[in-house]
Amino acid sequence: MNNSVDHIGVMEGESVHPISETLGNIIPYPPASLYNSIGAVSLENFLIVADAWTQVINLYIDKPVRVLDIGCGCGRTARLLVPNQLIFEYTGFDPIKPNIDWCQSYISPRYPKARFLYFNIYSNEYNPSGTIRGVDFIFPVAPNTINIAFAGSLFTHLLYEDSMNYLKQIYRCLIPGGVGIISIHNETDLTKQFTGNERRIDIEDNYFISMCQQNGLKVRERFGKLCGQELFVVEK
Repeated sequence: MNNSVDHIGVMEGESVHPISETLGNIIPYPPASLYNSIGAVSLENFLIVADAWTQVINLYIDKPVRVLDIGCGCGRTARLLVPNQLIFEYTGFDPIKPNIDWCQSYISPRYPKARFLYFNIYSNEYNPSGTIRGVDFIFPVAPNTINIAFAGSLFTHLLYEDSMNYLKQIYRCLIPGGVGIISIHNETDLTKQFTGNERRIDIEDNYFISMCQQNGLKVRERFGKLCGQELFVVEK
């Protein structure tokens, strides 16, 4: 999520990208207004990032799993993951309603195991009319039910208290041994460990590890950079 959502919408006749085909179970491409809303500057960028995240997540799928997509946008990663037959339940949520409306219209009918939920979560930068504070938000899944939870370019926009609650929620929803896959920006200076505003948050690596540990999560792996962000795999 990179642009203000006050004005985001799908124009008449803009339900799908003009080069999309909507035959059978083929998921069409979303319109530019939607993939721009999650920071994709082009359809090519949208698909490259989707592919990179899907490859990482698939590394942790070797049995039937439930997946939670934290900040799913317009289904960028979902479109490539939901065909995986080992994923028997896929839940994504997002605070931008047009993104969720699109996923419900074009992904869920093709893959009923995928559900997409809208929550009016407050963000001064992206959703100033939101009524739910991030620090109070409870993820829409039962405790100890999720095998893989992932958040691509989300903690890069969460203030400290919201970040801590989201880590707490990841711990709450994961099964024992379940993993969370999280990307952050980490370009802080030596005097600061957590910097920025909702447009861009940077967290020093060891400080982020400490934040995870405070919420019961241990770092299982570090991938280095993925699409310009530092990637951590944490485990309950």
